[in-house]
Amino acid sequence: MDKAIILIGVLIATNIILVSCLIGKNMEIDNLKETIQQEKLLTDREKLILEKEIVQLEQQSLWEKGVDSKYGIKPGCDGKGNCN
Repeated sequence: MDKAIILIGVLIATNIILVSCLIGKNMEIDNLKETIQQEKLLTDREKLILEKEIVQLEQQSLWEKGVDSKYGIKPGCDGKGNCN
């Protein structure tokens, strides 16, 4: 019984950590998008670099949620960050 309580506590703590990481990624993505929209002086090359960074961060965020951008939801995951 004690081991089950400890395991539940560890799982809850892990979920809290993962959610806070995902929130941080989403904020970073939003900041990059805002930078692209606000900065009219960016060159086309700089815009492409920022857009590539956004795509990489979005793919990384999906991967952490258990989704593969090419194949869909990874086996054993629900697409919301809960993987076995």
